[in-house]
Amino acid sequence: MREEIEALFKKRFEGTEEDEAEVVAFLRKPENFDMLASKEFTEVAISWAERLGIKKMTDEEAEAYDLKLVVEICPHCGQEMES
Repeated sequence: MREEIEALFKKRFEGTEEDEAEVVAFLRKPENFDMLASKEFTEVAISWAERLGIKKMTDEEAEAYDLKLVVEICPHCGQEMES
C-alpha cells in the first residue's frame, strides 16, 4: 500500500492540475478512507511535507488557523455571514 500512497503524492505534487483533481477525487471516495487513516499514509505525508519544506504549525498557529475556518451563519436567513 505504501507504493500506492507514494504514487498518489507524487501525482498530486509533481503532476498537472488535472492529476491533482484526480487524486483529490480518489481520496474522497469512502472506500479509500481506510487508506487516509493508515499509518503508512501519515508517514508518506510527513515525508512529503519535509521534502516540500512544509513545517508543522505551532499550537498558536493552529489555533489561529482554526479560527479563520469558523463560519458564522445568520440565525434569520441561514446564510453565511461576512466576517
